[in-house]
Amino acid sequence: MASKHFSPDQWKTLERIGDILIPGDETLPVFSVCGFYNHVDRLVGFLQESDVKDMRQLLNVMKYLPNFVIRFILWIATKEHFFPGPIGLNFRKLNVGLRGITFSLYYSFLNNTNGCGQRVKEVIDYDAAIRTKLEKADDMPNLVESANPLNTKHAS
Repeated sequence: MASKHFSPDQWKTLERIGDILIPGDETLPVFSVCGFYNHVDRLVGFLQESDVKDMRQLLNVMKYLPNFVIRFILWIATKEHFFPGPIGLNFRKLNVGLRGITFSLYYSFLNNTNGCGQRVKEVIDYDAAIRTKLEKADDMPNLVESANPLNTKHAS
């Protein structure tokens, strides 16, 4: 495991958080067994460097916390709408950041050596791929434009 964004300890902490958020069941795998460390750099590479730095600092602190405290932090972060101003803002960032990275890795059906991505895809029976047969080779831009809900040209 080699990440250019996270140390091994930080990744282990992220896996612990992932296991709390996605504990798996009899059909779906637990987050940590999926080995998504192969893909985390690709995902995190699109974040602002300041956000990555903040995430590393958060993981460095959370590695010392017991799971029940992490569960509480994750729960309280979902209640951000009860907290005004900067406190609520930080809870929103915490909630979106930690959940976003774990759920994005888990539900993106990424290829890995143990087949977790394919198994998750099969169990939830979901595929967002577009398989529209194009009548002409240059139809795709028109299909994308007409499917855009913000496109005012095609609004009714």
